Amino acid sequence: MRVVRALNLSVMVAAGLVAGSFPASTCLGGYILSPALDPGASSVVSIGELVNVRFNLTSSDGSAIAHNSAIFRVEFSVPGLILESVLWTAPYETGTIFDDSKPRLTQLPLAITNDLLSGFGYAPNVADFELSNVVPDGAFTTGRIAVIQFRVPPGFASSSFVVRAKSDTIANGIDEIAVTDGPGLTFLLVPSPGAPAIAGVGLVLLTRRHRRPPTRVL
Repeated sequence: MRVVRALNLSVMVAAGLVAGSFPASTCLGGYILSPALDPGASSVVSIGELVNVRFNLTSSDGSAIAHNSAIFRVEFSVPGLILESVLWTAPYETGTIFDDSKPRLTQLPLAITNDLLSGFGYAPNVADFELSNVVPDGAFTTGRIAVIQFRVPPGFASSSFVVRAKSDTIANGIDEIAVTDGPGLTFLLVPSPGAPAIAGVGLVLLTRRHRRPPTRVL
């Protein structure tokens, strides 16, 4: 069983009281938590581009399943990407007292570094951040639980990177639900769309500048 930090546990208990009671677990199997692109989006990105990644929960065996609290980390294989925004899917609420994500929305945009999360329960030297929230009323079943947006900054040092979902705790009331982490999402970095054209113009100008003028024949 994964460690549930005391603060998050207290928020879960509060959510149960708001809802009136802890609902009985409907878990017959478990979840698969996976990162995915928006429909039609490309995993080939360029410097300065804004990228959306959604995190999907699916039932591991097709059975009915629901929960009302979730904690998971988003891990990048390379530090330095800029987290711009986070949006939870209803009935989760974004940025309320039930949203205990780290960093807070008010801190964004923020670079994801190897020491952004530190202390008990967090792995050292990992570029990641934490999504943690509680449904104040009702329950979440399956589908897109949250979507993040990040930007590839100038000077980003890698030609590729991977985004992974690392589950901590997903629970229905006080009943923890088994979660399997799906495969990571790999991105390839290419030069900015305008870079080849700019370079081509510069080459033409340089060639013209060094070309000798024609000799006049009298």
